[in-house]
Amino acid sequence: MKGTNSNGQLGLGFSSEVVAIPQEVVVPRELLHNLHTVKISGGGNHTIIYSGKDVLYGAGLNDVGQLGCNGPSRDTFSLIQNLIQEDIIGVSCGWD
Repeated sequence: MKGTNSNGQLGLGFSSEVVAIPQEVVVPRELLHNLHTVKISGGGNHTIIYSGKDVLYGAGLNDVGQLGCNGPSRDTFSLIQNLIQEDIIGVSCGWD
């Protein structure tokens, strides 16, 4: 991935204003074993990955719960625990 990464929204393990050279994203191992239908949605400051088995992973800004959980912003893709038992049909990220 490349682009703006000021809040770690690219999931690269670090934050920086701009990532100009494409970088490989390290995806959580459990996500690789649960791939059925993958949808990725990028917002202005966060990114959500939907595995297709009602499991979401998020990275980036989380100052108002953008990642579906309480806690700090994240610069790697982490499981969103709060939504595990929910029936998820899609994912979409807004600007913030």
